[in-house]
Amino acid sequence: MVDTGPNKSPSILMFDGYCNMCSRIAGLILRMDTRKKFMFSTFQSDKARKIFSEHGLDAGTLGSFVLVTEGRARLKSDAVLGALEGLGGLWGLIRVLRLVPAPVRDWAYDNVARNRYRLFGKSDRCMTPAPEFRDRFLGE
Repeated sequence: MVDTGPNKSPSILMFDGYCNMCSRIAGLILRMDTRKKFMFSTFQSDKARKIFSEHGLDAGTLGSFVLVTEGRARLKSDAVLGALEGLGGLWGLIRVLRLVPAPVRDWAYDNVARNRYRLFGKSDRCMTPAPEFRDRFLGE
């Protein structure tokens, strides 16, 4: 079960489940998230499509990660940094990257996202969570 604290809903990290890089990063965050602050979903799930619709987002233009926290969708580099910062501990030091202006961070993010399949490969099926992590994934 995800620890949401008093009156706080869990953050949801959504990612491209076909992308090898995205699945590896999501898997790392999943394993490192010992406080269980995050729920997860692939972009390809019905639940993710519903969340995208609720936030007025087009899944085809999102890149590789979306973080929904406190009712707000965070995109591109802000999503990745938000997820890593949310892990706490030494991961919080990643916030130093916020000193880089968002347009520069997002330019780098967009270039990696646009080339992610060529650089890291694409699976022919969506990531399937290990049994011990299935409760951390939103229903498909």
